[in-house]
Amino acid sequence: MNRWAVLLLLIPVLAFAAETGYRVVHPDGTVEFTDQQPPAGEAIQLDEVQTFSAPPPPRTPPTGAAPHPKASEPQRLDYTVSILRPQPEETFWTADFTIPVTVSVAPSLATGHRVVVLVDGQQALVAEAAGSYTVQPVYRGAHQVSAQVLDANGVPLATSEANTFYVHKHTVPRP
Repeated sequence: MNRWAVLLLLIPVLAFAAETGYRVVHPDGTVEFTDQQPPAGEAIQLDEVQTFSAPPPPRTPPTGAAPHPKASEPQRLDYTVSILRPQPEETFWTADFTIPVTVSVAPSLATGHRVVVLVDGQQALVAEAAGSYTVQPVYRGAHQVSAQVLDANGVPLATSEANTFYVHKHTVPRP
């Protein structure tokens, strides 16, 4: 079985070497493929090798040369957004399902940009500045909170990592 695997692997190698190959069957039944004409062997025609010519790479500005924004084009800021609270794996015990959320954004938001808080991927609130907020209702169970900075057109400019947190409800023991 191993001989067949080796022989089958040799076929593509031979295809690169020549257009005509030779097949030799030895007395013990093994088959050999070669590009050298043997004294006794069968000539086999090999297909052309498949090739690929890649298109030229796209032109990019030289490194170190920053493109200049057009006068009508607003400057794009690189924001860093993070969730300070709830912290990863934090648990809240609540009766009213209200959760405190604190978002940090650096640098400060430009005019028209806003912060969106997402709970489980759904928009929970929109604010004009980073800070502390309360989100409700967030019911019992595991949840994820993240924040995004959006430009005036609603295009996301930055997104925080999601923090998983847990909500438990206070219960009153029954007699």
